[in-house]
Amino acid sequence: MSFKLAAQILKKTCLQILALSIFFLTQSTQVFSQTNQVQVKNQSTDIKKRSNSSKKIRIYVHPTRKFKIAVPIGAELIERTKINQISIRSREGYAINIQAGDANSTLPLKQMISKLERKYLGIGKPWTHKISESPATIADLNAIKARYDGAGTRAEVVIARGRITDLVIIFFAPIELFEKLEREFKWFLSNFRPYANEISMVNKKSKVIPTHKKESSHKISPLKHFVSNEHGYSIKYPENWIMSKSADNTIASFNGRKETLASKVVVSIQNVRPPHTQSLSKVAEWALVEMKNSLKRDAKDFKVIRENSITFLLGKHKVSGKEIVATYSYSGNQYKRWSILIPRPGDTIAHIWSYTAPDTTFFKFQKIADSMLKSWLIEPSGG
Repeated sequence: MSFKLAAQILKKTCLQILALSIFFLTQSTQVFSQTNQVQVKNQSTDIKKRSNSSKKIRIYVHPTRKFKIAVPIGAELIERTKINQISIRSREGYAINIQAGDANSTLPLKQMISKLERKYLGIGKPWTHKISESPATIADLNAIKARYDGAGTRAEVVIARGRITDLVIIFFAPIELFEKLEREFKWFLSNFRPYANEISMVNKKSKVIPTHKKESSHKISPLKHFVSNEHGYSIKYPENWIMSKSADNTIASFNGRKETLASKVVVSIQNVRPPHTQSLSKVAEWALVEMKNSLKRDAKDFKVIRENSITFLLGKHKVSGKEIVATYSYSGNQYKRWSILIPRPGDTIAHIWSYTAPDTTFFKFQKIADSMLKSWLIEPSGG
């Protein structure tokens, strides 16, 4: 990516950062309630810029909250005292935003994430797709982290709670550079130091947070290999899952066994052929319309979270198709579905790969779905 393009994306991420600042400052809770309004036009007198151009890492100490952060070499630190915000902008193409306010123990961290999502996650909003959410520990502080995509940018939000202070740290980077630049954010978090009074005695005694036992139910187990010339593809799936086929033999499904948390989790691949001959470029579009119509007809509260065109690599085959993430209700339960729709190379068949799970467990099993998607290969024969 060129420096000019990275700078343009970084400028866009900084605008998102400012928008998120306004979100936290205008909430009715005690969190970030030092001021009620942000006067954007008057910020020029409130902003202090400090560039870390030396070859040494500079340590910044917050003037009131006393936490310490390491400013990456070559990055610019911006203090916006009126809105109690610190931003770090890097020429590498990423930005980090840090806000601090009085701790509000009556508001769980998960609810803080939920309030943010109600305002900024969805169609027409800065973030169109939630990737993950999980508990975390940042410098001995209890925390929660979540990751989102939107408009070519990926964001990771970390909310940490001390005895005195609530901290919100947001990392923005272009999606195509995120994995590379994420190392910078991990380095930043590893060097973050809260004020000593923020850490409770409980956390001081237990710096190693034990893993949740419930997570063992969705760890990736040894894989089986499903190969079918008839269906025209192969895919790997967890050894302790069940494979089944539809009555018309057009769908292969993989899901967890009964009485397990994965029993309602399904990864499926469906082969569909348009009733009338379609060009290769139109097959995926036709399949997407049919799938959406089917969900609208058979389910309730159907809502598209994200829909876009993609270029997908299936072994040696590089194909253009469609991607959609949607939610809906069925039999009283709320589900989320992520689907990839692609034309079969050299044929007018559409392959529809889908990961469907209850909304409450979608993120818990997404790693398994990702591993299955990466193992999916189109075979040279069959259909």
